[in-house]
Amino acid sequence: GHGGLLANKTRILITHGLSFLKDTDVVAVIRGGTIMYLDTYERLLDNNDALEIIQEAAEKPDEQPEVDLSEE
Repeated sequence: GHGGLLANKTRILITHGLSFLKDTDVVAVIRGGTIMYLDTYERLLDNNDALEIIQEAAEKPDEQPEVDLSEE
């Protein structure tokens, strides 16, 4: 909950689940490894381009490219 062990801590949630977004402070919309939009969920609802990316990701989560962060 809000007063639990994670209170006042930064948490990063990576999800295709739209139901979680309304409970966040800030949403980063990422495409191809690049942050395209960074704003509150409420403001992103007014941004048609951001909403299109969010809806595409929610509809096709298995088609998102993987990003290899390992060092070679």
